[in-house]
Amino acid sequence: MTVAAEVRELGIGDLPRCLALARDRDWAAETRAWLLLLEIGRVYGIEDPDGSLAATVSVVEYGPALAAVGALLVARRHAGRGVGTALVRSAVDRTTAATVWLTATPAGAPLYRAAGFRPVGGYVRYSGTPEVPGRPASRTADVGDLPALVRLDATALGASRPAVLANLFSVATVARVVDGPDGPLGYGMSWRGARSHVLGPVVAVDERVAATLVADLARDVGGPLRIDLPASGPALVTWAERHGLTAGPATAEMVLGADPPGARRWVRTFATGALG
Repeated sequence: MTVAAEVRELGIGDLPRCLALARDRDWAAETRAWLLLLEIGRVYGIEDPDGSLAATVSVVEYGPALAAVGALLVARRHAGRGVGTALVRSAVDRTTAATVWLTATPAGAPLYRAAGFRPVGGYVRYSGTPEVPGRPASRTADVGDLPALVRLDATALGASRPAVLANLFSVATVARVVDGPDGPLGYGMSWRGARSHVLGPVVAVDERVAATLVADLARDVGGPLRIDLPASGPALVTWAERHGLTAGPATAEMVLGADPPGARRWVRTFATGALG
């Protein structure tokens, strides 16, 4: 069976097919995450003759400085035929951002390297049900905090993404902020994924603030959760291990073009691998 070579942009009506493709590759079929990509980004697909999707990829642009690529999925029956490579190159050709960012599994990294991406860091996924005693040291954020959180987030990423944060805030089970004398020092959110709660994004000026947010969010969740932590953040990794979270899959952080803009070390965990 062959697939059509045409790459087309998908819409909200294609959500069921995107979820079906995710299940085909044993990915968590997270409706909220896909809806966000379809609403604020661009999702491209290649059709299978049977009416399903043979492959997908997403591009979310945050102005001229930064774009995030993600949601690269190729149906099992089409794996190893160059479909993913063609789709990634098509996605890259459709953005003019100075930096294109993504996370890659060990299996996907060679494909991205062939497209010109280079590694700049890495993440490890931790999951489990931590017990977090004590009282919160952060406060619950409300919608009035959004403008300040958008500014902090923009400093960290080197690009502003108000629509993403507003959307995440609207679906978050909880959002927290640590205040400083001149504005927020960090913020974090949790949201309900397909299999557990997801902690992210967490943006903080230092690891102490980040650990406060992660602990308070985990306490709020009070159940199974997952969080992707950077290898360059030893304090957060130590916190996760001390609280019984188990290390799982590792992903490489990769970029094409210029080095990541902004104070990237402040990004303690991303919203999703497709959003940054």
